[in-house]
Amino acid sequence: MCHMCTKHYRIVSYALFANEGEPEQSADFLARVRENKVDFLDFMVPGAWGTIWGTTWFEVRGRIDRESVKGRAVELVVDLGWKRHRGPGFQAEGLCYRPDGSVIKAVNPDNCWIPLIDANGVANVELDDAGRFTVYVEAASNPPVEADLPFAPMNLGERADGRPSDYVLTTMDVCAFNQNVFDYLMDLETVTSLMRELKDDDPRYWQLAKALQRSLNTYDERDIAGTLEPAKEKLAGVLSEPAYSSVIHHVAVGHAHIDSAWL
Repeated sequence: MCHMCTKHYRIVSYALFANEGEPEQSADFLARVRENKVDFLDFMVPGAWGTIWGTTWFEVRGRIDRESVKGRAVELVVDLGWKRHRGPGFQAEGLCYRPDGSVIKAVNPDNCWIPLIDANGVANVELDDAGRFTVYVEAASNPPVEADLPFAPMNLGERADGRPSDYVLTTMDVCAFNQNVFDYLMDLETVTSLMRELKDDDPRYWQLAKALQRSLNTYDERDIAGTLEPAKEKLAGVLSEPAYSSVIHHVAVGHAHIDSAWL
């Protein structure tokens, strides 16, 4: 899912500390940071990082102009070098901390944003009078472990050995979340998903297709303020219509893999 943001807030600096062996307890590591006992290295984005089965800590310092983002959520959007085709598991992942060691949120390919300020103005990180903040991302450079055949041996070893990974951190941006654009994206996804489930000889399919065409012809990313609401209105009619009375009823039950609970 695309995360709709306006990227105009500045990251001041990045730094990293690479641990090529077994991970250190986060509380112990951040305690050493607070005691100035960790030598971070300067890091440029985009940049290669990590070793196979290793851990890399990123220190991210930035600034937010709180006056210019009133009424909007502000987030740190991260891309550790996700392999999008692989899904969220069995690849790089990270966990974001405040300097005091408290956890803010995990990041993975399908959930790559870290909340900094809520839309109601409540900060999730400590900000000084100038809007400056510091957070730490503990990134694991997990390699893909599947082989050509199921349960086949791999050559990645059983533990970290210092061999470089192939991950490139491409994004570490402070963004203002655009709720209206995100809502439009969800409308588009709903319409297109429904069309994929219908046959093209179904009148409902062409009703959706025409509404989608009118909406996309109305929307202009160069003039979001002037075209977004009219584009959403073009979909409002088809989205408000109920299904046929003869269709079956579906009951959805939420389910989460244990990985989600680890957050």
